[in-house]
Amino acid sequence: MIWLVLPLLLLGCASPSPFAGVKNLYEAKGTTIVCFGDSITAGNGALSGEDYPARLGQTIKLPVINLGVSGDTTESALLRIEEIFKYDPRIVIVELGGNDYIRRFPSSKTFDDLRQIVEKIQEKKAVAVLISMPLGPGYGSGYKDLAKKKGAVLIPSVMGAIFDDKNLMADELHPNSRGYEKLAEEIAKVIDPLLEEMGP
Repeated sequence: MIWLVLPLLLLGCASPSPFAGVKNLYEAKGTTIVCFGDSITAGNGALSGEDYPARLGQTIKLPVINLGVSGDTTESALLRIEEIFKYDPRIVIVELGGNDYIRRFPSSKTFDDLRQIVEKIQEKKAVAVLISMPLGPGYGSGYKDLAKKKGAVLIPSVMGAIFDDKNLMADELHPNSRGYEKLAEEIAKVIDPLLEEMGP
């Protein structure tokens, strides 16, 4: 009887996937990873080729496209979202919200725009990944709540630790090359197991 019970015990002890509930997890068949965001994605403050998307591509050894535009708000990013789909994305990493906060946009509008961005990504059978930004009241739980509700992957607010370390910052708002390297390392900790879960 032991040979019957042991597999059941092992099955009961198996840990659930951290990506359970992620939309398009097994349906996404694109060929690239697209990073979609503002000046943090664009790499302001870094030397050429040392932005986080470039660093991420080096780390995971896959094509990573940088579609960061300095000054982008969630509203302006939504207007250019079709750019993403020219690159046949499998995963889209969204980093937005900082400029909304600086310009004092209502957080409700920010997260409504982000919701639309996530939905449009998912409509194209790609996996949406949200980077949580360390912003003010009304933003803190917004990324987490949106990711859970829409089946997106959440990357916790790794930017907070970078912003707090002057050795990793080029100015008050943007990391330097070392800061972007750190950001890419933290993002890779989520993207690597995500890709493994998604399969070939």
